[in-house]
Amino acid sequence: MRYADKIEEGYADNGYDSIRNIRFVLSRGGKPYIAIRNKARRGLRRRMLEKSKSPEWKKKYSHRHVVESVFHSLKRVVGDYIFSHSLYIASKLLLFKVLAYHLYI
Repeated sequence: MRYADKIEEGYADNGYDSIRNIRFVLSRGGKPYIAIRNKARRGLRRRMLEKSKSPEWKKKYSHRHVVESVFHSLKRVVGDYIFSHSLYIASKLLLFKVLAYHLYI
């Protein structure tokens, strides 16, 4: 499985505010819109915490709910489990579930 070569924007809640995730989005040329927990004291996470208080950042971060609602409806329609021992087969099953969802809507 390959990671995306280029990311424009990365959205995540504060459960994913690790330096590793932030740097991953930045290394792909994207802008991270990752909510930062208030315990950030210094470094990159602290700078992101300060940036996240601006109205422009909050407006962009509010788009995350669209992604969450699509995933919720996908899981509701086609199920939220994939049973497979092989990652290759699991990826094919996921593709079929997404196609079935697309035909459903």
